[in-house]
Amino acid sequence: MDPLCPLATVDPTEAQDRRRTENRTEAETPQAPAVRQAQSSATRADDDVDGVHRALPIANDVDGKGMAMDRWWLVPWWHRGRLKEFKLTTFNARSEMVATTRSFPAAFAKRRCLIPVDGWYEFTGEARKDRVKWHVTPRRNDDLMFIGLWDRCETTDAGTIESFTMLMRLAAPPLDRLHSRSRSPCCTRTGQAWLDTSADAAPLYALDNGDRFAIEQVRSQAASPA
Repeated sequence: MDPLCPLATVDPTEAQDRRRTENRTEAETPQAPAVRQAQSSATRADDDVDGVHRALPIANDVDGKGMAMDRWWLVPWWHRGRLKEFKLTTFNARSEMVATTRSFPAAFAKRRCLIPVDGWYEFTGEARKDRVKWHVTPRRNDDLMFIGLWDRCETTDAGTIESFTMLMRLAAPPLDRLHSRSRSPCCTRTGQAWLDTSADAAPLYALDNGDRFAIEQVRSQAASPA
């Protein structure tokens, strides 16, 4: 998938995170939408490498969920054995299936989170040589988060693993210029609604983006004038 743009304060170089499948996480029940206010960020491995490896989600402050860098690629609580034995593709979750797909129902019911970012990258084009890179950012420098799920899993080789996934929805303008589906962006107000597990989440999958986002093509240094 396309990597997120890191916050300016984040050093994106973490060699141990090169392998996306190494770690994932589980979490336990949030009941009240009490959001921890903390400096949060998303990181990427490299500008042109597919994969956000770790981020610092904001979750409901229950069940001992600490403010720690979690792995992007959810490993559900029911996984047993070695971490590397978990082979399901769970870095994203389709919004219309999240309540029923095997890996996500428990987290959807009790363990929701928000992933703060300052922007993200998308790629268009079929073949790698024809790929075009786009940078998506808020126009007004407002708060930007993706809605997600988190979980905590006990593994035999890596111990306790906390991980998360991001929800994907049908893309709304202007993001539908890039793909038919997109992550689910929100702000603080709608993020609070997402963390309230007693509320209907469906309206959050159909939020209007309006003119909130600017989309700019990222040109390689080789193609840029000296």
